[in-house]
Amino acid sequence: MESPLPKVTQGLSKDSARKQKSITKTNRHLKLSKGKFATSTISGSAGGKGKDTATVLQDRMGSTEDSSAVDLESLGTRLDHIVPSAGKTRKKMVKHLCDRKCLGDMADIPEKFKGNNPLLIPLFFGWERHLAKIKPYDTHVVFYRAPCGRRLRNLMELDRYLQELDSQLAIDLFCRDPELRLYNEFNPVKDISYGKENVVILCVNEVDAEQPDNVEYSYQRIPVTWVKLNLDPNFLVCCDCKDNCRVRSKCACQQLTVESSAVNNRGEPIPDAGYLHRRLRKQLLSSGVYECNSRCKCDKRCGNRVAQNGLQNRLQVFKTEK
Repeated sequence: MESPLPKVTQGLSKDSARKQKSITKTNRHLKLSKGKFATSTISGSAGGKGKDTATVLQDRMGSTEDSSAVDLESLGTRLDHIVPSAGKTRKKMVKHLCDRKCLGDMADIPEKFKGNNPLLIPLFFGWERHLAKIKPYDTHVVFYRAPCGRRLRNLMELDRYLQELDSQLAIDLFCRDPELRLYNEFNPVKDISYGKENVVILCVNEVDAEQPDNVEYSYQRIPVTWVKLNLDPNFLVCCDCKDNCRVRSKCACQQLTVESSAVNNRGEPIPDAGYLHRRLRKQLLSSGVYECNSRCKCDKRCGNRVAQNGLQNRLQVFKTEK
């Protein structure tokens, strides 16, 4: 089994080395040694051509369901998307120092595949998504394999890998939910955002065959006439982070979120309030989140830029009886 991201760059700090040792100890505790961490042997030619292992395995496990069931999502059809695999061969993992070449021959610019499922974008650039089973615990986990063959087993390792190699892919393009099927898609009659969002917004009618009305859709806020907004850029607080705001305690914008969280916690600020890997923690933040802005030194890959990036995940609008 490969070492847990042993040498991404030569300049790793002592703290990073200690984290690596901690990860190794955790895996020993889980007995993820040879023969214990069993990945699926499904290949691209064995009934799942072009699909990742996780999706093929899930399709097989779900094949026992009643195929005669009526699909209530009548306003559209289901499609299976295939990631082109022609000319691609998996690289065997060998010990090496990772650099930009590890990301593959094609520049990893996610905008090239705008309109596709965002979670499929890494696979277009040579990444692989695998489903593995931890035998002693009979549970499934998802890990990613980089184009160079390195295995990344959690979001922390993924985030560090993307940072060290200066990848253009953001951390929220990866998902470790073993129940997720990346290739199954409901093809709607029309996109109710009319192409204004990064991904289509599906409309599902489980009640009748009525089509949705035409609506004026806006991905930007439209204040009413009496609302006053301070749009002066000088009004914004900004940070000078050069690592895309990975250290919460040093980011001025994230510290505003921490300070304002005191109203939700009896006057005591919540030290980890805000985003983690672009996911909002399960905590009540009626005070809101202060995201980075145009005056900050970070770029669009910053972990504290979420709402401003628009819709990044698939969304469905359902018609209900009431």
